[in-house]
Amino acid sequence: MDSPPSISATGTGRSIYYSGWELVKLAAMEYCLYLRVLLWQWSKRL
Repeated sequence: MDSPPSISATGTGRSIYYSGWELVKLAAMEYCLYLRVLLWQWSKRL
């Protein structure tokens, strides 16, 4: 995992943008995990 973004990097604008990007990455990971579980359950039913 990446280290948490430092707020004192270059003002607030960048940190807000970075945390937003982190949220996007987290959401993508959650979605992939969800799809994997869904596919796994599907393959068990077949």
